Amino acid sequence: MEVTRIEYKRLYNTGNFEHESLSIEVVIEDGETPHEAVKRAKAFVEAEMKKRPTDQQWASAKQILDNPDQYRGYEVKQAQQVKELCELPDDEIPF
Repeated sequence: MEVTRIEYKRLYNTGNFEHESLSIEVVIEDGETPHEAVKRAKAFVEAEMKKRPTDQQWASAKQILDNPDQYRGYEVKQAQQVKELCELPDDEIPF
């Protein structure tokens, strides 16, 4: 059996008994194993489905990061995560 393409699909629960799904089909590149192709496909779907913070969440995160001593450790950590998500380019593909 020769594997030439891999499809990865993920179903996300959006709440209220609703969901959305995203799938991608990748062609196995020369010298690439099927396992590596699955990792590549999964990385793309996971990155694409990350929810981007709202402008209000970003403003709040900036305020926390500008004054970290006034907030709890978990609040600073969450603000850092928001910052990292906001700094991702919209067209980033992780491979």
